Formats: sequence, structure tokens, C-alpha cells
Amino acid sequence: MSDTASRQPAARSTSENDLLALMLGVAGTQLIGLAAELGIADLLNDGPQPIEVLAEATATREQALLQALRALVQLGVYAEPKPRYFTNTALGNLLRKDAPGSLQGYAVLLSSGMMLRGWANLRHALQTSEGALANALGMEVYAYYQQHPSDAALLDAAMSSVSGQEAIAIREAYDFAQVSTLVDVGGGHGLVLAGLLETNPSLYGVLFELPGVAAGASALLGDHLTARRCRIEAGDFCVSVPSGGDAYLLKRVLVVLDDDRARQVLRNIRKAITNRGRLLIAEPTLSIRFTGGSTTYSC
Repeated sequence: MSDTASRQPAARSTSENDLLALMLGVAGTQLIGLAAELGIADLLNDGPQPIEVLAEATATREQALLQALRALVQLGVYAEPKPRYFTNTALGNLLRKDAPGSLQGYAVLLSSGMMLRGWANLRHALQTSEGALANALGMEVYAYYQQHPSDAALLDAAMSSVSGQEAIAIREAYDFAQVSTLVDVGGGHGLVLAGLLETNPSLYGVLFELPGVAAGASALLGDHLTARRCRIEAGDFCVSVPSGGDAYLLKRVLVVLDDDRARQVLRNIRKAITNRGRLLIAEPTLSIRFTGGSTTYSC
């Protein structure tokens, strides 16, 4: 064997390559979030565009943007049908603001500096009873949002981004015809509640949110407010929740709370709920699950 051949580096195993790809997942998150924030998918809505046009429209350096977009081509988000021209793929279309099922807002949130601080602090959550993000922010997450409106706006946009698909899943997973008054605790701008009111004519809804978020809910719930089929209440669910509902919905609420605050929210609902009332919980897992009484519903 020649000396040159003996110095050739050993080929990486498939397992090594697979693990390296997983380790670089953070880079993919950041690239997708950057593209979403720059609105690249919207610029490509009418077909392939040259890098020069995209760089000018996004006020970015042409060569740097070219490298970023080619990395996103490797991830399947965009395609490069001819050199230096880019177009959306099916994945890229989901980053358009006006696309059905758009994930644009969610992509921006996941790549934000605020969220990165939480992931970088994950070890703290494993070693203590405190949440990683709350500890990194120096306060409870919802208190942070009240003091940082720009980050709160990111969260609102992200929740609206995914709520359309989740609203459909919730409607299919549970029969709301049996519910008289539904209290949507931490219901954002009311997209899920609005959909449930539209498909369940006898349902009355209560949207409960932080004051800054609740103020923006009238746009989606306006017709239902006028028809007196719902109301909006502002407050802190760690302190109390509106009473009198025979069903309470928690969607993407418990997942961002530490154990103590999550228990407090559940205690508050227990105090407020009617006899034989039901608590419906929807969290971002592989399947969305709802628990009411002794029965579990899945979708």
C-alpha cells in the first residue's frame, strides 16, 4: 500500500453522518427562521427570482444570501432551477404569509434569540424545578411577555400561524355540541374559539388572555361578540380564571409553564369549573390529546 493511500482519512460511518446531521439541526432552524423573517417565500410567490432581485428586496449582501439560500435548497425549502435563480418548493410555500397552513410566524419565533436562550439553558431545567426559558429570561414567561411587547408579538404571530391546523384537529377530536360554555384559557387572538363558535351554533365562548393579547382578539371574534355568543376577559391565569364554564380549553399553555405554575393553573380551573365540567388539554406532542373526565380523546 502506498504512503499516500495510508494517509487517506477514514470514511465516516452512516451513524456518524446521521448524528452530525442531527447536531446541525439548530443551523436549519436558524436558516428557515431567517428566510421567514426576510419574506423570501413571498418574494418567490410568482415564480423563480434571481439572487440579485432577492438581495435588493431584502437589503442583504448578495453573496451571503446566495450561500444561505443554497443551504436551504439542501434542506428542501427552496429549489435552484438554474444557477442563481430560486423558487419555492412545497415546504417553502408554507413560509408564505398568505399560504393556507402558513408556518411563517412559527418559524420566526423558533429561531428568535429569546427561544435560543431557553434551549441554551436546558441543563438548568433538568437539574432544578425551574423552566429553562423562564430561568434564562429571569422571570416567568408570561410576565416576560407583558414587559417585552416585541417578543409577545412574535409569540402571537406564531400561535396564529399554527392555530389554523390545530383548530381543525380540535374540532375533529372532541364533540363540542355537548358543551354549553367553553372558556378558552390563554386562547390568543381567538382563532380556535372563532372556529368552534362557527361550527357549533349553540356554543357560548369566553376568551381569557393577558390584557395586551386580549385587546387584539376583537378582530377575529367581532361578529360573535356582536351576536353575544362570546365575550373577552383579560387577566392572569396563574391568579384566577373566569368561572362558570362547563368546559375549559388549555392549548399550548401548560407546556411553557414550570410544574408549580402549571399546577396552579389547574387548581384555578378546578375552582372555576362547573360540576361535571370537563378540561380539554391540547399540547404540542406527536398527537394532540384531550382529557375530559375519565375519557381520553386523540387526534
